[in-house]
Amino acid sequence: YRAIQFSTVYFTAYCENAVIHNFSKHSKALHISIQTAYKTGELEIVVADNGIGFDPERARPGLGLQIVRDTLAMCYGEQHQFKVASNSDGGTSVTIVVPTIS
Repeated sequence: YRAIQFSTVYFTAYCENAVIHNFSKHSKALHISIQTAYKTGELEIVVADNGIGFDPERARPGLGLQIVRDTLAMCYGEQHQFKVASNSDGGTSVTIVVPTIS
């Protein structure tokens, strides 16, 4: 295992807003998985559920995910990625990629 550091502001905002509030409140999921991967200079976090899903094109933007987007932009500027994938057949995933601190 390799120790890496990243902003605790980012991690706290992500966990609180994306995981606790959005997934548990809206998805009606029975399972939520959190996967992390270290790639050279980057940390990728993927949170996925098996909930009811939604159509991203028709969904109205939620405050929780907007807070996560704003926090990432404030902490990392253009050096991050944020993706939400879902469909009305079920399941949603949120992927965040941020640079690690060396």
